Order: sequence, then structure tokens, then C-alpha cells
Amino acid sequence: YLSAADAVVLTQLLNPGGAGTPLVRLAAGSFTTPAADRIPDEFRVSVAAGAALALGGAETVSVLLLESGTAAGSAVTFAAGSVVTGAVTVPTTGTGAVGATVGGPFALSAGGHAVSVADGAAAADLTLTGTVSGAGGVTKSGAGALVLAAAGTYTGPTT
Repeated sequence: YLSAADAVVLTQLLNPGGAGTPLVRLAAGSFTTPAADRIPDEFRVSVAAGAALALGGAETVSVLLLESGTAAGSAVTFAAGSVVTGAVTVPTTGTGAVGATVGGPFALSAGGHAVSVADGAAAADLTLTGTVSGAGGVTKSGAGALVLAAAGTYTGPTT
């Protein structure tokens, strides 16, 4: 898992207030995990507008929370073999003039995956630049624009 030095950069909240799913949040700057499987599978991963998280190896992410922002959006780069098992949510902070991006290949686990994208001022509120594969499907909600910039090979439905 993450080292003590990594905890200085990432804020790790274990069941905040005694309830909810654990969360790892990158509030500012950029950070690369040193290897695969550094974030526990059940943790939600949150990246603030203007922050960038690169996964240094394959990770399983239960929920991905990103933000579009006024000067910059969130950025996450997956490593090959990474899997998203739950929802992706992108609210707007400030004007939302710059959308969030997700790069690198990742798979959707079997079942439906809610993708909620708020509508900011950006032409693309969430852009997926890497190949999305797996047995899962996508159910998009929210008025924001979702752009699949690479050919997707996932086999579930898109609604």
C-alpha cells in the first residue's frame, strides 16, 4: 500500500465520521503511485480540479470522483490492467471551463457503471482518452458532455 511519505501528498480518510466508503483524495499537485495495487480496492479515489494522479501500475478503483474546474480539471492516468468497479462522478467547480480527463487503458467490471457528468463551461466535461474495455456498460447522467476519444472495446450497453 502507500508509504508514509505518500500520505503527505495524498489525504487518506478511513471511513470519515465513522460512516461511508474509505476515500483517497489528491487535493492538489501531481502524484504517481510507485507500483501496482497501492490503493486498497474498496477505496474511492478522488482527484481535485487542477490535480493529476498517475497510477504506476494496475489498480482496482471502486469509485472515481473527478472535477472540472475554472483553470484546470482533474486528470487521472490509468496503467494497463486497471479496473473500475463502480461509478464515475464529475461535478463542476468554479466555472467548469476545463473538463476532467482520464487517460490510459482501463476496464469496466461486469455490470452497469453510472457516469454522472455535470455541465460546466467546457466543451467536454469528461474526456476518456484511453481504450475502455471489459464486460461492463455505461449509463450516463447529467447534462455535461462525455467524450470517448479512443475506440472502446467494452461489451456492455451504453445509455
